[in-house]
Amino acid sequence: MVGVPGRSKGCHTCRRRKKGCDGQRPSCGQCQKARIECHGYERQWIFVNVTSPPIIGPASGSSTARSTPEITMPSSLSRSAYEEKYLGMFWDIYLPEGTASVQTLGRYSFVTWIPIVLDLHTKDPALNKALLALCLGTIGSRRNITWMSEESLKLYAGAVSDMNLGLKNKSRRTSDALLLTTRTLGLYELICGLHDENGATITWANSWQGHNLGQMGLIMQRTPEGHVDGHAHDLFVDARMNVTNALLILRRRSALCDTTWKTVPWTKVPKNPTDVLYDIIGDIPGLLEDADRMNLLCDPVERANLLSRLVEDCWNIDTDLTWWFEGLSPREEFEALKSRGFTTPSTTGFAASLVMMKYWSACISAYGAFRQILASNSPASLFSLPERTNPQNYCRYIIELSQMFFHNASGVFGKHTMLFPLGIAYAYLLSTDVEGYTSPEMQMIQLYFQRPQCGQRVQRFMHSMLSAGPELADEILNDSQYFRARARAWLGLLPVTPPESPESDFGQMLHDNC
Repeated sequence: MVGVPGRSKGCHTCRRRKKGCDGQRPSCGQCQKARIECHGYERQWIFVNVTSPPIIGPASGSSTARSTPEITMPSSLSRSAYEEKYLGMFWDIYLPEGTASVQTLGRYSFVTWIPIVLDLHTKDPALNKALLALCLGTIGSRRNITWMSEESLKLYAGAVSDMNLGLKNKSRRTSDALLLTTRTLGLYELICGLHDENGATITWANSWQGHNLGQMGLIMQRTPEGHVDGHAHDLFVDARMNVTNALLILRRRSALCDTTWKTVPWTKVPKNPTDVLYDIIGDIPGLLEDADRMNLLCDPVERANLLSRLVEDCWNIDTDLTWWFEGLSPREEFEALKSRGFTTPSTTGFAASLVMMKYWSACISAYGAFRQILASNSPASLFSLPERTNPQNYCRYIIELSQMFFHNASGVFGKHTMLFPLGIAYAYLLSTDVEGYTSPEMQMIQLYFQRPQCGQRVQRFMHSMLSAGPELADEILNDSQYFRARARAWLGLLPVTPPESPESDFGQMLHDNC
């Protein structure tokens, strides 16, 4: 049986993905077809607590004897001093203006998790290790300090071990600290996750995405009423954005797009424009999933009915996006920054730009799907579509603005938050560029890939993000066409394997594993 310890004969990857495994060795056929790493058949290690010397600071030669020691901080003033030192260093390089920018960014629903992690991390061992792993990993990679990167991996493993224990405890499973641990580990994967520059590219975004979907499972167990105020509300707002981004890549419907989830968590706290935008964006993954289902229908009547509903849904999303842009978007702040050539952005201008990036990526996803649905069923209708439905325009906006996010003044936060919008633009351009022709927009992205410090890493994440998308229904034999095929599948130009259930109930998946 797939996924059942002791009885399943499949590889660890197929058991985690709940796929049938053909048992090929050393890599099974399923993993080879999906172009993902096969983790083999040997029983995996379980992390256990052991006693070891405190690990904060450069490791001695003997400290490498144990592969994954317990990360135990000394119960003394030195522990607090070390933690405060590295936390301070982390916030300085992570945020555009250090911790002074948290309040401004928070007004746009960004970094709402930071005040909470500062409040809770000393009270929960898993969260504390996850945060320290993020701090050391970020500083280590930025400053090329090997021991920091190595210790961050050990702290990460310790956080995962503690989190797994917490998932088995009903009270901890619904705690703010455990939800925030999952979020922090996901951020670690995004910033520090590519450890094997040659072999781990394809699984990089999968790991990041797995933590995002883990947040969804935990939220579903807490119910909408559990997120109406305080830390719980702020964590929900943050998690909803992460979950929606992951489901856009997967073309899977979100359980959080239900009316109850769009209203109850805001019964005490009013929505800001970013919250309203994600009400709209949350409907797009379901649109993509339904488009895939329509492509698999054989009955002409069923197909025609679904097509009619899809076209209506597309126009509804267009109406909502247009209404949001005209009435709620931070256009004044953005235009003021644009008039200065996107130089010396204030935190407010930076936040406004990030909101617009999210809006543009939503337009690419929604209008790209709309045009593909019409192209497959009513091509003549494409000529009557308004110019605002042309995804190429939004790709250009994202690419032009990305330059600001690459600047050192944007901090690590700026660099990782622009990866998803830039990835959406890259996927669309890769799927629509004609063989032998490279659009000006794609040429600009390729210039980003050539940047000396982060270009190759950005390109690897773009490819990893494409590989984390829906499963291709047909095997792609030509490696040079693999990522283009993945991009075309994300846009709906190639058939994909449909999800097991239309509800995409990750909460049930979490329940099954606890």
